[in-house]
Amino acid sequence: MTGERPVVAGDGIDSTHFETQSPDAVLRDGKSPNELINYEIDHMDALTHSPDDVSLQISDDGTLAVHDTEREPKEFYASPRVLAESITSLEQVNSDYTLVPEGARIKTGHGELSRITPRLKKEAQEAKASGFADLIKAQCIDVARSVIGSHNMEVVLADSKSEPWSGNVGDHLAPRVTEKVRAGEAGAESEQRATTVPEQYGSALRERPGEADAAARAMGINNHAQPDVGEAFTTVSIGRDARIDYATAEPGGTSTDRTAVDVWNYHFAGVVARSLDGADQVTLENYTRDQQAQKALQQLEGKLLTEYREKTRGWIFNRAGKTPTGAFESQRVAEMIKELGGTTYAKAQAEYAALGTDKLAWQRKWFFRMYGSKAGQRFHEQQYNSGQGDFVNPMTLRVRADRQTPGSSG
Repeated sequence: MTGERPVVAGDGIDSTHFETQSPDAVLRDGKSPNELINYEIDHMDALTHSPDDVSLQISDDGTLAVHDTEREPKEFYASPRVLAESITSLEQVNSDYTLVPEGARIKTGHGELSRITPRLKKEAQEAKASGFADLIKAQCIDVARSVIGSHNMEVVLADSKSEPWSGNVGDHLAPRVTEKVRAGEAGAESEQRATTVPEQYGSALRERPGEADAAARAMGINNHAQPDVGEAFTTVSIGRDARIDYATAEPGGTSTDRTAVDVWNYHFAGVVARSLDGADQVTLENYTRDQQAQKALQQLEGKLLTEYREKTRGWIFNRAGKTPTGAFESQRVAEMIKELGGTTYAKAQAEYAALGTDKLAWQRKWFFRMYGSKAGQRFHEQQYNSGQGDFVNPMTLRVRADRQTPGSSG
């Protein structure tokens, strides 16, 4: 359910509710890392929202709630029983993380829920930074491994034994889907078509969605992947390198609008809570943020250009000021930083790099999401977004700590 507005409560007037961060970095007035220019990039863009401006996603049974926002929520809300069961499940898989209530509470039409945030287990507390908890991981796969308590993972299937996780496990599983789809076609013979695995799989999703969903249900993948607390989702692209999304391409097509997009190989999300009725899950996520400052850096170029031209204007010549040279944005911005900061080009380049990178902030940019079991709410659908997400020919899997490989933890 969405749209319900919360009534807040707490153990004191300083109780905090509804903190979020922006997926992208934001350009602000200030001092650059080495104080060469009067701009800085806020990689968190953290905000606290008034309850009057917040609507909630609430599980059907009312035991879980998350801020319903396109930004990235830093907390979720849970009933005491959900919290207790989540903590126990995370302990049982030897997760690196636990969950803690932080005093603030909200009241919904279903009852009172407590604000929940993640923490490293006691033995890892020395690594926790001030402010938002530093969970030490920025890449999605590393966060998931910490949630499930193991570096080694396996894919859990409904119709066969588990398989070890690898980056190409989707390529191995995709033919099983297409074979099931072809076997269900009237008069069709189960023979391999003379096409690639991504084309076979993606075309099956497009041309025979009902049969493809039935095959996925039998295997426990895609919309039917249902990890428990202490396990994880992962969505993978089948055929990432070609960037052709056969699931949305015209029959026989060799390109789609995904060709100009940074297609992801995979994305992981560790499950840290589940509603009492089992229908809704809360995930702890992060992802590689290398490109998150790009919009801010592009804005920086425009901001610096006015100052640069003013400083390089001549009384007779160059009355409009110079135009920075360089084929790349980084070169043009570095040239302007050099002039405005009165420094060397090498130091200006270093300043540009420092503006765009804040690995400590990226580690703190974990967030929560809630996924449901109804159409449009499921992890698989949310990641793919009808071909407008970050994947091509998508497959979603349930993963957990490896129980098959000798010597694996978990």
